Amino acid sequence: MKNFLVLFKHIAKLSFRKKGNWVTFLLLPILGVFAALAFNKDASTVTRIGVLDLNKSYITVDMISGLKENDSFQIVELKNEKFESLLKDRKLDCVVKVPKDFSGKIMQGTTSKLGIYSIKGQTTTIWIENYLNFYIDNLVSIGKIADTNDQYKQIYQGYKNQGIKLNKISVGDVSKSKGVTKSSIGFLLVFMLMASRAVTNYIITDKRTKTYTRIFCSSTTKIQYLLANIVTNLLVFTIQLAIILVLSLVVFKLNFYISIVNLIILFLSFGLVAMSVGVIIATISNSTNQASQLANIVIVPTSMLAGCFWPIELMPSYLQKFALILPQTWVLKAVDKLQHGAGLEGVLIDILVIISFAVILTMISILKMTKEDDVKNIIA
Repeated sequence: MKNFLVLFKHIAKLSFRKKGNWVTFLLLPILGVFAALAFNKDASTVTRIGVLDLNKSYITVDMISGLKENDSFQIVELKNEKFESLLKDRKLDCVVKVPKDFSGKIMQGTTSKLGIYSIKGQTTTIWIENYLNFYIDNLVSIGKIADTNDQYKQIYQGYKNQGIKLNKISVGDVSKSKGVTKSSIGFLLVFMLMASRAVTNYIITDKRTKTYTRIFCSSTTKIQYLLANIVTNLLVFTIQLAIILVLSLVVFKLNFYISIVNLIILFLSFGLVAMSVGVIIATISNSTNQASQLANIVIVPTSMLAGCFWPIELMPSYLQKFALILPQTWVLKAVDKLQHGAGLEGVLIDILVIISFAVILTMISILKMTKEDDVKNIIA
């Protein structure tokens, strides 16, 4: 325990003594918050809907006009079926395709399904689906009592012009905002992994200056050395987390739709993973350049696969399954559950999996260091 405390004090002094380190400690969380802020500014409550009307009857014309009158929808009428690029480029949130036989089935009292396409999942399409289903159900009911098309049109006009008074109230649709804040948290995870380079640099520097060798000539064990590095840098990370939360929640008033306690627990759990990643990179690297390159190879691709930069639902199913071996995926899964009303007990398994990643990575680092017969010369 005494050796651990001595190492902890030594590493802490190195961390906080250099003014350049303070710039890094403060700059990373600030950049992370501004990235999250940029994402949240893009969170619009208006859903951009493309409508492809292949039926072009008076029923569909009125239906599209009704959609345009809804302040929550921005309607774009499409001319052809080549709308995939508009969805991929996020120029549209979803597309509603009206089939050619739509009005014919409706007049016969048969439900006609619309094609609704989106790459953002059900959270984007659920409102438009409910809106259209309610409208279509009323049209189908008219078709069941009308004997001819002329009679259907007459009843329809009466339904359309009926003197029904509606009270309009605003109901907040936060589903899209939740998706945006989830992406914001994904970017914060990337910045946490970047912060793990600090622990990598400390270990590499110790190797280069032979401090590493001298430490293990004493009674200090490799486990004590690694844990001292992890705990010290976790302390730094906690300070950065405090800055992130104060700027996000107090200064910029960002809403993550998660209780502050649960958010802190998630971030600290992933902080352990980030520190463990820094340690394992240091143990298998022979130079600072190699460690830097390896960090870039690990951080960016894994974050992309885990859904930190875009919704994981956009990726093929086999990549979504592969992403389960990445800790970022489990953090974002927990975020999704918490945003949809789950309590801390609902994400305990996710948190345990995240912590398990940290334990496994640390154990691998310890085994790697234990099997080393000697410490090689490190090239700066």
